Amino acid sequence: MQNPVRENSTKDMAGLYEVEIAGEFGESNVVCYLSAETYVEVFESPEPLVADDYLFCNPEELVEPVPIGGEPIEGYTYYWESEPKDEDLIIDIANPYVKPDTTTIYTLTVTNIWGCSSSESVKVEISDFLMSKLNDPHLCEYEDYVHLGEHIEITGGKPPYTYTWTDIQGNVFSNEANPLVSRPLDPYLPYVIFTAGDQQECFFTENVFIKDIETPVVHLEAEPSDVVVPGQIITFTATPDNYHRYDFYIDEELRQSGPDNIYQTDQIESEHEVKVIASYYGCEGESNIIVVHLQIFDLPNAFIPDEAAFDLNRRFGNYGIGTYGDQKDTKVILDGVNLHLTVFNRWGQKLYEGYDGWDGTYRGRRVAPGTYFYIATYHSFDRKVEIKGSVTVIIPGN
Repeated sequence: MQNPVRENSTKDMAGLYEVEIAGEFGESNVVCYLSAETYVEVFESPEPLVADDYLFCNPEELVEPVPIGGEPIEGYTYYWESEPKDEDLIIDIANPYVKPDTTTIYTLTVTNIWGCSSSESVKVEISDFLMSKLNDPHLCEYEDYVHLGEHIEITGGKPPYTYTWTDIQGNVFSNEANPLVSRPLDPYLPYVIFTAGDQQECFFTENVFIKDIETPVVHLEAEPSDVVVPGQIITFTATPDNYHRYDFYIDEELRQSGPDNIYQTDQIESEHEVKVIASYYGCEGESNIIVVHLQIFDLPNAFIPDEAAFDLNRRFGNYGIGTYGDQKDTKVILDGVNLHLTVFNRWGQKLYEGYDGWDGTYRGRRVAPGTYFYIATYHSFDRKVEIKGSVTVIIPGN
């Protein structure tokens, strides 16, 4: 046997041992023997002294550094390691003090004067158990029930969690995470107390206030308020402006949602219905409905020229027939519209071009009765509007 090894040495192994070695030598394979004596002495292993494991339910509990070792022993040398690495750890003393930012395992290796070593670990645990109250529960005026824990989040620690709900008199009324309570709210006012814990006996406590929210009252106004023309920007303003969210709808289609109480658009068609729904702590209220009217017109399909007077009714292109607000088929005076009109005869010959309206003449002479064709354009804000059609010139007596 060469270099015998025995693990887990004990004191009963101590004593005098005789060692004999045999081997063959030379071509004649002569067997030779050698013997010797050795004395085996067994030393006790050092005992590392470490503190009991620590548990802090949150980082704020670890106010001062804590000791992780014990009293020094003569003849021992000390070496500490940590996982994760603690840069502030003093590694060569018996009892360092530590204050880690996160859960850390500290391992101590001690070596005695005979070179024997032993290791032991201590855990400084900082629990990640956390309870966050994002908001207090809200009960809308038109609701009868509310969940008390719907805005509370619990994470980390060691599940399963425990839950305790008590009133201000200390009476427990639920052990559920998110109990449902109903009106009347008197037993739960002005607040209730919620305590959550984990299996490591870490606890968080919060006061939970139930907010009884009135239905938002919102009013919608438009500018301009009565009539707009195609392409014109119309501004809708919801008041008051202190609600959390405003949802603007056009014909029940959501167009804008967010904290802004003003909505602008140039994409309105006639008779569109606009409303806003305001939200406050999740409670909603609906505004009045605004019906948008557009000024839309076509040019008339006939006119009677008049040589004697500059009458709007006697010049083609000075008024239109169509919709003005909520009035159908009304006369729309085009003063200020800046209508550009071009008139052709049936052969495509240009008879008139300008902004004053056509008086039914060409080169100073009245045209013959009959059908003529036109192209009219005007700008409505940033939008160019073009009207094409035909008009019949009527000459009385012909």
